[in-house]
Amino acid sequence: MSNAFNKLLSPKAKDYLPLHSNWETDIKPLMVTDQENIYKLLGSRKIGFYDTCAIMNHSKLSCHKEIALELKSLFDCIIITATIIKELSSVDVDPAVPDNNPTSNIDGAELELLRTIHEFGPTILYMKEEEIASFIHSKGIAYTAINKMMQNCLRSIFDVNDTVGAFLKNNEKIKNKFITRNAPGTNTFVPDFFSTFRSIKAQGDSLGELLIIALCNLWLPYQPPYLKIITDDRSCDVALSKLVHQMNSMKMLKCTRLASIMLLANIIRKTPGTNQVQLEKDLAFFANGGKLKVTYFDARIGFPTPTYMTPSEFYNFVADNPEIPILASNNKKTTGHCLNPYLGIFSE
Repeated sequence: MSNAFNKLLSPKAKDYLPLHSNWETDIKPLMVTDQENIYKLLGSRKIGFYDTCAIMNHSKLSCHKEIALELKSLFDCIIITATIIKELSSVDVDPAVPDNNPTSNIDGAELELLRTIHEFGPTILYMKEEEIASFIHSKGIAYTAINKMMQNCLRSIFDVNDTVGAFLKNNEKIKNKFITRNAPGTNTFVPDFFSTFRSIKAQGDSLGELLIIALCNLWLPYQPPYLKIITDDRSCDVALSKLVHQMNSMKMLKCTRLASIMLLANIIRKTPGTNQVQLEKDLAFFANGGKLKVTYFDARIGFPTPTYMTPSEFYNFVADNPEIPILASNNKKTTGHCLNPYLGIFSE
């Protein structure tokens, strides 16, 4: 049984609601939700997918406006998927105190972040992952080809995620439908895939991010926008590298990760010396024991260099070396492999 499933059996776990109770009043007005405008925005050149951990982390920082402006400089629009909304809709559930009608609001700092991005940042698009199939089909691609790509993606990465892997191993009917049998040419295969896997969301499983990667993999062969996943989950790099390696999909190199530390580095470089004290406090949020684990690429050395810096040291390093890209910041042991040494850099 996966760690995520074990967490669901703990005395206090998460219940995932379809939508927030303040969806209509507070959240939906901040986003584009109608299909006609969604299709228009999906034709944008630079698109970012906002992952749950990044939204939650950014909401805790003081530089909401700076984040919004930086996102606007990087993306034509950012997408928040239905699964990410579901993850943000989680509520603590205590089996000893049953509640037949649990409700969840997105409020406080998270709502303020979204409002600030709505005012100063790129357009926010709310999209159910399954809508990508009909969008690709509208470009003249047959459902047979779309479904085959979806199935190949699932075969390649299902073992990256504990919850998805355990679900498939314990549900032979679902496994046969999406993996074992050849994908049909129907318009329901991709929607069924996303809705089925969204329904198994479990605490701590990174499902939203995995479905974003599956969506990007499905999309890139047919339309080449520049896609980035805004996330602080290092497993994103591993899953992307796995797809590039197993599917021999060089187009997947156009889909990379934008970690919060990279976003803050961009902000520092555009306004050196401005709000330094506050930005160092924001950097400290990502530190472990007062240190940030940072990887950067110095062309004079020729390979990625990992090191530890205090927030102050990092601020000064970034401001004084604008030509050196910041690759990542991660205070956990790095796992997996990275086929692309530039994975994570946002550059033309």
